[in-house]
Amino acid sequence: MSNIKVSVCVPVFNVEDTIEKCLDSILQQTLTDVEIICVDDGSTDDSLKILNKYAQKDSRIIVVHKENGGLPTARNAALDVASGEFVGFVDSDDYIESNMYEKLYETAISNKSDVVVCGANIYPESPRASQWYYDTLSPSDRTYEKYNPEVLYSCVDTSPFLWRTLIKRSLIEDNNLRLDETITLGEDKAFQAKVYPLANKISVISDKLYNYCWFRTGSMMERDTRTVSDKKGRLHAKLILSMLQAASFVDGEALLFFKWSIPFLYSDFITVSLTEKQKMAFDLVEAWNAAGYQKYKYELDEWIRDEFDYFESISSQPVNKPKMSVVMLAKSNSSRFSERLSNIRK
Repeated sequence: MSNIKVSVCVPVFNVEDTIEKCLDSILQQTLTDVEIICVDDGSTDDSLKILNKYAQKDSRIIVVHKENGGLPTARNAALDVASGEFVGFVDSDDYIESNMYEKLYETAISNKSDVVVCGANIYPESPRASQWYYDTLSPSDRTYEKYNPEVLYSCVDTSPFLWRTLIKRSLIEDNNLRLDETITLGEDKAFQAKVYPLANKISVISDKLYNYCWFRTGSMMERDTRTVSDKKGRLHAKLILSMLQAASFVDGEALLFFKWSIPFLYSDFITVSLTEKQKMAFDLVEAWNAAGYQKYKYELDEWIRDEFDYFESISSQPVNKPKMSVVMLAKSNSSRFSERLSNIRK
């Protein structure tokens, strides 16, 4: 039997400026019975060279090289070779406190928990992250004796972010769980939605053991913060559909899912072009209904029902694709704008 307590999965892509600090923080853990699985996801800088240098110095580092496929594929490649009792995740532009995995592991063993979630520090201070990040990464201490869907859909401080989560590896392997590689925005939550319902116990600790770089020039997070709502709407729709397809809701879970998923998607989805969102809306409405929306409909706030009605109306209306797009510059002092707009409509 392996004596490795924790397999630390580190996806790597073009992070030559940050990967050494990340690896040093893992190598300096007070829990030494770890393996560090670094998956180079087709880097074009010196990231792979740095990984190989570190692997020569410390046998606990395992380097996997693959063609570029994105973060979920890199994490799955790490899971494929992991051998530890538990699995943790560290992103390659972040670093961790020296006692992170000792604290998480001891909590898991003492509480007999399959999942342990901790807090995190956020940097840089400028530009400042939104308050949502601070709320999410400042959890309160508690243990769930059995799965409670609130941990996924109501409690802001327990989801998402796999990198502040320790998971018993047998829970993943016995149930053949992997990240959905088609989801590129929100893949952490989609994976947690597979894992958490199967956990016997989930422990949450308030210790901030992870240091999260929420913004780095050229990083995926920077690109995500600039992602227009149209793209976010399409990616979030894929996330919701993936979660619905994988779901096997326990009592009351579907209601919490509707309370979370419909408003979560609505604000971005309304900006998606009509021709694209009609099919998506049809699939969403069908999946929500299959999950029991009509049963729980009147337990939802009216404004959530109104948002669902929006998706339903989009899914059933015909799409008339325009033959031409006309761009007009509108000035507040333009007296002829209404006249010009009227002529176009004719």
